[in-house]
Amino acid sequence: MRASSSYGHNGDVDDWVTVAIGLLADHPAVTSVQFAGSRSRGTHDVLSDWDFAVETSDFDALVRDLPGLVAPLKPLGQQWEPLGHFPVYQVLVAGPTKIEYLFLSRSQEPAPPLKPCGDTLAAINTHFWDWIWWLTTKASSGGVISSPNT
Repeated sequence: MRASSSYGHNGDVDDWVTVAIGLLADHPAVTSVQFAGSRSRGTHDVLSDWDFAVETSDFDALVRDLPGLVAPLKPLGQQWEPLGHFPVYQVLVAGPTKIEYLFLSRSQEPAPPLKPCGDTLAAINTHFWDWIWWLTTKASSGGVISSPNT
């Protein structure tokens, strides 16, 4: 895929689905990438994220390679969701658009809060913007804002 034609957000579901799956599909540790979540069910709103369920034969290898695999998107931020029950790699891109790669067959414990310092500033910034996104999507859909894990 060429970045100039394939990575632009034009509102077309097939565009983001094709791009997001294509970024991971050829990795040797990826056994499956499936479109998932509210957009796949047609129950989304304009700010809903794009979810993709990922199966892998070597989670650690994929974890190591994910930043490079999503680099063609020119992410504004990317992180592992620190509070979910299962690992989720979040990619925030211009649009605004958020892509989440869900590793549903794995589990995780919530990560402890980051201590503000020079080394954690980028991670805190990305987490802040992800929370703003989450609050905005809940408010725009009329949802109750309590916790992303409920």
